[in-house]
Amino acid sequence: MRSTRFTSAASVLAVVGAVGGGLAPWFVLGRTAFSASILGVGVLAAAFAGYNALSVLRDGQIRLAAVVMATLSGVWMLVAPLAYGVEGVAVGAVQTFGLLLAAFAGYLTVEALERFARG
Repeated sequence: MRSTRFTSAASVLAVVGAVGGGLAPWFVLGRTAFSASILGVGVLAAAFAGYNALSVLRDGQIRLAAVVMATLSGVWMLVAPLAYGVEGVAVGAVQTFGLLLAAFAGYLTVEALERFARG
């Protein structure tokens, strides 16, 4: 099945969100527990989002498990600053990239489920 331009773009933007969110706190806060947590989640999210982007761009297939995991990672980037009690620029950066990741990976999750339902 061919992917649409938007599906392809969403796949790439999810990767951008994962990488940006994972790296942002290291540049602002340095070595902290929050930075390490977000870096770990960012690496996992980048792997899942990257695998999906490769599949979408190559075959037009959305990988449901990968986009679900990427969506959950994006949600963690949104709530992690609250859990760690972090404030400032790092919060804005991580939450912005987390929203980018969660929104586009979430869209891809729904798209994959719709494709499955249509057969």
